Amino acid sequence: QNTRRTMGAPESHTPASRRVLVVLAVLFGCYVSLSGVKFVAMSAQRSCLRMVVVDVTHALSKYNLDYWWDFGTLLGLIRGGDVIYMEVDADISIPLSTREVFFSTAGFAEELESVLGYHIQKRDEYKLRLFGRWGWFADMDVWKPAENNTMFLATGSHADKSVYYYPKPWLLPTQPIASFSEAAPLSPKLPPEMRVPAQPITVLSYRYGSTWKTPRKFFKGNDPSHDPIELFLWKYAMWVYEMFLSFKCLARIFTNGLVSASKLTITIGNFIEISTLIGGAYALFRRAPQLRLHQIFLLALSILFLAAFLPALSLAIGLSS
Repeated sequence: QNTRRTMGAPESHTPASRRVLVVLAVLFGCYVSLSGVKFVAMSAQRSCLRMVVVDVTHALSKYNLDYWWDFGTLLGLIRGGDVIYMEVDADISIPLSTREVFFSTAGFAEELESVLGYHIQKRDEYKLRLFGRWGWFADMDVWKPAENNTMFLATGSHADKSVYYYPKPWLLPTQPIASFSEAAPLSPKLPPEMRVPAQPITVLSYRYGSTWKTPRKFFKGNDPSHDPIELFLWKYAMWVYEMFLSFKCLARIFTNGLVSASKLTITIGNFIEISTLIGGAYALFRRAPQLRLHQIFLLALSILFLAAFLPALSLAIGLSS
C-alpha cells in the first residue's frame, strides 16, 4: 500500500487555499499591468502637453504677444522644471491687451491652425482653448486691469472670484524663465524663452500656500471652483481616478490618431495605430469562424486596446513628438 502518509512531511495546500493564492496572484498581476498602463498613458500625456507648451510658446514669441504660463503649468516649471506628471492640460494667461489683438495680429492664428494643426475654441467672451495635434490643449485665460493697480482673472469659472484679484506687479512685466534664478533646472524638451510672471514665487505662495514646493496630487490651492465629484475622488478613490484618467488618455490618443490619419497627417503614432487596426482586423476576420461570440468580443477589445496603447507608448518614449 502506497497510501500511507510520511510522518513529518508538510501537508499540501488544500484546493481552497490554492484558489485563494490564484485569486491573489491574478489581482496582483492586474494591479501591476494597470500600473504599467497608467505609467505609459501619463507619460504620453506629458509628452503631448510638452508639445503644446513648445508650440504655443514659439507662436506667441514669434509675434511678440505678451503672456505668461500660469497655474499648474507655472507650478511645474518653477518647482520641477517640467510639466507636472499627470497634469491634464496646460494653463496660460494673457493680459486683456493681448486678447484684443489675438486674432487681428496678422499670421498668429494661421500659424497655430494651418502650420501647427491647432484648433482654437472660444470658451466664453474672453477665454480660449488651444487644441494640439493629439487632443491636449492649453487653456488661455485673460486678466483685466482693475482699481488700485490690480488685475483680476476675467474668464471661466474663476471669473470675478475675490481670490483672483492680484497686485499688477505680481504679474507684469513678465520674464523668461531662463532669467529667473530660483526656478528649477528646465527640461531640455522645453524652450528657455517661456515667460512667467514678474514674481512667480509670490504668486505660487499665495495660490498654493507656503508648502507649494511639496507635490500634492490634484491639489489646486485656494481655487474656490472645484467639482464636488472630483473632490470626492481625489480624497477617497485616488487610484480609481488615476486609472480613469489613464484610459481617458488612451481613448483621446486613439480618436485623435484616427482623425489625423483621416486628414492624411501621418506620424509614427498614426502609422502604428492604423497598422495595428488593419493587422488586427485581418486576424479577426481569419479567426472569427472558429471562435465563439465572447471570444470575438474579447479579441476585438484587445485589438482596440493595442491600437491605443502602442501609439501612447511611442509618444511616451518620444518617437511621435
